[in-house]
Amino acid sequence: MWQTLLTRLLDQHYGLTLNDTPFADERVIEQHIEAGISLCDAVAE
Repeated sequence: MWQTLLTRLLDQHYGLTLNDTPFADERVIEQHIEAGISLCDAVAE
């Protein structure tokens, strides 16, 4: 779910692809979820 939302968000607002970010690695996403970091906060980092 995060990857789908991130893909759209990054493309629309930043002109980036998921592969341009650390979030292309599912482990990075899992770490954020486990740490309780929201999608919005993760993008703002």
